[in-house]
Amino acid sequence: MRALITILLFFTSTLPALAASDNDALLDSLANVLEENYVFMELGSEMAKTLRDQQAAGRYAQLEGLDLAEALTRELRAISNDKHLAIDYSKDGMLAPPPEMETEAQRAHRMQRLREVQFGFPRAEMLPDGIGLIEITGFHSPELAGERLREVMDIVKDARALVFDLRRNGGGDPAMVAAVQGYLFTERVHLNDLEFREPGTSRYITESFFAEPVRDGLRNPDLPVYVLTSDYTFSGGEEFSYNLKHLGRGTIVGEVTGGGANPGGGFPLAEGYVAFIPTGRAVNPVTGANWEGVGVHPDIPVPAEKAMDVVLEEIRSP
Repeated sequence: MRALITILLFFTSTLPALAASDNDALLDSLANVLEENYVFMELGSEMAKTLRDQQAAGRYAQLEGLDLAEALTRELRAISNDKHLAIDYSKDGMLAPPPEMETEAQRAHRMQRLREVQFGFPRAEMLPDGIGLIEITGFHSPELAGERLREVMDIVKDARALVFDLRRNGGGDPAMVAAVQGYLFTERVHLNDLEFREPGTSRYITESFFAEPVRDGLRNPDLPVYVLTSDYTFSGGEEFSYNLKHLGRGTIVGEVTGGGANPGGGFPLAEGYVAFIPTGRAVNPVTGANWEGVGVHPDIPVPAEKAMDVVLEEIRSP
């Protein structure tokens, strides 16, 4: 099971349509999904009860479309304080199908969009004084972005210090987080665990992620590492930062990150509506905890726009 922080959305046009004044089917479906799948069973039940109470009071009867989706998202986040939890809507009933349901044309379009953003690595260069800089805006799967990762790491292979810019990073695939961090260690290192709730139960299944050393990677895999963060940095970008911070392998510079550590997936509700429901939680092997609701706190706190200048001064100072 791969935990993607980007919303995994499903084809929903075959589901029954909702009248603007009758959203019972949608609310019933959402309440059931929360009870059966939300990572924390008791909190999922609490959110479901609130929805049913609000449904009985007719609170959502006059809302539809994006207005309804946004109102439900606000309601659920007010209870859970979970920034991954979200309801989305598309009037044509199609919100980006998962890869296994794509047509050839849809896959070609998705791949073109990934190429346009350089598979999440839009910038990689050697700065003066032997400083390597890599910007990562999203962690796509190693199957899709592995070749681009090898290209960017080859660009900085002779660096004496390495800077990862995650200030525009919204998250992604934890397998790619592990793939990048494999370049920063000389032995296998346990990075993170994701514990997923089994639907309808209080049991969890654990998926572990490790940094596997990359042969012929960086000339000096022990080089100093810096990570730039902002309050936009989220989920997989936060895991990247949290891993290195608590392994003592990187210095975090910038702002406290967004605070989203609960991965999940998309659940169709009714025509045009889909819920992203967190079904898992991150558990760091060093701290036994994660960054949910609190973010990753930088070692050197500075405004995000000044983080690069601060790091360059830090590296270049005698």
